[in-house]
Amino acid sequence: MKTIRIIGTIAWFEMLVLFRSWFFRIFTGLILLVLLVMNINVLNDNGGNWAIKAIASNIPYFNILILSLTQAFIAMFLALDFLKRDKKLDTSEVIFTRSMSNWDYIWGKTIGILTVFLVLNLLVLLLAVIINLIMGDVTVDWMAYFYYPLIISIPSLIFILGLSFMVMSLLKNQAIALVILLGYTGMVMFFGKDKFDF
Repeated sequence: MKTIRIIGTIAWFEMLVLFRSWFFRIFTGLILLVLLVMNINVLNDNGGNWAIKAIASNIPYFNILILSLTQAFIAMFLALDFLKRDKKLDTSEVIFTRSMSNWDYIWGKTIGILTVFLVLNLLVLLLAVIINLIMGDVTVDWMAYFYYPLIISIPSLIFILGLSFMVMSLLKNQAIALVILLGYTGMVMFFGKDKFDF
């Protein structure tokens, strides 16, 4: 019970830090604006993109896919940044003398980052469903709005956060870790593009 409270407290403060971060606010505003424009173009009454409009579940899929690609990069930066920030500020000694384990600390930070991105996922899905309802000529597949984040967005976030933590803890250098992670992500997107939709 004490461990859950400690993890919850760490997660709460990490969420507050991220919600106050201008980097995250600008990213959120940009992704919502880009998806708003893309959704309006795809779903407009003058034809739009029937490859997306033909199946109602394509609308949340399209939004979650675009969001997942962009939030993977942002989550990578945030994960590397919090490890670097703790070392730079030399807060490690203060934190590690508290009544929490390293496990509690990492899980709290991870849950905080995941929660912030889940809020962003909800905002993107809310935007998509509002536009889907306004445009009117495409039905709403309510279950797709529920299961696409569970099978696309959340697993990709957990994977990229875990990979970022592992690479940073092994290399102990943010710049090298970032180059390796960006290279890995670029290779996956370049070589996996033929298998992207399967």
